[in-house]
Amino acid sequence: MGARVAAPLAFLVLATLGVVAVRAALDEGESMRPPATTAVETAEPPTGTTATETTATTAGRFYRVRAGDTLESIASQNGTTVERLLELNPGIDPVALRIGQRIRVG
Repeated sequence: MGARVAAPLAFLVLATLGVVAVRAALDEGESMRPPATTAVETAEPPTGTTATETTATTAGRFYRVRAGDTLESIASQNGTTVERLLELNPGIDPVALRIGQRIRVG
């Protein structure tokens, strides 16, 4: 019985260590990413697109959920609608947001 239990247990331990290592690498890569830029309204429309604007548009904008946030409050803060947030984040549970959860807002 020892071998019947040891092999699956060893697999679970190795799989858990692998997941922890990958998550740590992803979290580290995210913290090294430069902060997203926000658009500033000007009286004159821009004549061209800078590399920063293109990157922000192509990659989209994201928001990290904080305590007390709702989809309605996030939508309001980011000038969008709950419906648009749900389109941008398929599979998100609007009544079970998690603190620290990263959602796309644009």
